[in-house]
Amino acid sequence: MIEKARRLGWESVNIGGRESEPGFVIQVDGRGRYSYERTVLEGLRERVICDGTTLWHLYDELGIGARRVSSRFHRAGLRSMIPSLLPSPDELARGANVKRIAKRTVAITPNGAARKKDTEGKPLDYLAMHLVFAKNGRLKERRLLLMPEKKTLARLTIKADGSVKLLDADDKVLAEHSFKRTPSAAPNLEPRTEKLVVLPLPYRSAETVMKRMGRNANDTTYTGWNESDALELIASDLATGNLTRMLKVIRQRFIDRADRRIGFSVLAASRFSTLATVRGAA
Repeated sequence: MIEKARRLGWESVNIGGRESEPGFVIQVDGRGRYSYERTVLEGLRERVICDGTTLWHLYDELGIGARRVSSRFHRAGLRSMIPSLLPSPDELARGANVKRIAKRTVAITPNGAARKKDTEGKPLDYLAMHLVFAKNGRLKERRLLLMPEKKTLARLTIKADGSVKLLDADDKVLAEHSFKRTPSAAPNLEPRTEKLVVLPLPYRSAETVMKRMGRNANDTTYTGWNESDALELIASDLATGNLTRMLKVIRQRFIDRADRRIGFSVLAASRFSTLATVRGAA
């Protein structure tokens, strides 16, 4: 049932904005692949693309981007925006049992929780999540239960039209939101980055980078380095504040080889600014 829900096709989902940032439209499928563009708080245009494995944050105005492996924590952030999305069964099973308990209901319970007892031999309370699916395979409800008494503490209902409601144990509506959801064609998940300086993230310490590359930590000549190694060292120096070496790597490996991507100028300017990281680096 979980995989059936994750096989549903592409949608365009309107994500509502806040006072500080406007809303935006995200194209997403059930497996968590997605693409969107938005204007962030600083006024920059941000492109975000995830093919399910790699996550890019791209800023064309700065000529800079960030690339990293998409982790379950990034996917959790996406699901916090779009409650209808589900993790894979493997992710749900981290530290938990995933079991079908009814025709269209799956229960997620902590490992071993049902066997734990107090000093008097009575079962200890624990929380469980029930996922309820509609006939068409979509997730229609999440239920938080107090076990073993099976008391419903809260429910999150998800309608096909995009409306979501959070209800308490007495079915009182605590919060509600409406997403505009429409079927969508699959977006292009292969970003064009040839004009951007795309830094690999998360950054590692320079010592770790040098050791992995098999390079001498005292090396001060970077002309012959390949691009990926040089960019990894630049990302490390940018994050740790070693901007003098970062400038040397940029000059020797890129500028002296007639690489005029604007992103290198932006990185060089960070030496004189406290804004030494890009938004996607967090």
